[in-house]
Amino acid sequence: MKKFLVIAVLSLLLVKGNAYATIINCNVNKAFKCENEGCAELNSEISININTSEETYQRTDRIGTKNYDLHIYKSGKFVIAEVGESTIFKMDTQNNKSFVEITYLDLVTYNNFGICKFN
Repeated sequence: MKKFLVIAVLSLLLVKGNAYATIINCNVNKAFKCENEGCAELNSEISININTSEETYQRTDRIGTKNYDLHIYKSGKFVIAEVGESTIFKMDTQNNKSFVEITYLDLVTYNNFGICKFN
């Protein structure tokens, strides 16, 4: 039942004219590391693949690829994915599918911004 709800929500809310998309591919264009002293821009080669039918979040960076379970819900024009205990992904469904991914490591955040495409 949970899988059905995730697919239904994404089909109805995210994709105009492509209601059967189950893979969302996202690339980071800008990345920042933020600490108590402030933020610094990073070079980033992060890509994110969200599979709505399998309810997985795949994140690839310079270290490698990791897969996570996710929880997706809608808030206004945004779709939000909670990934594990330390990552939040938020996508604007009405603005070029732009997104922010925030990952927390200790008291440091990594803030990644980019654009998604549907397959």
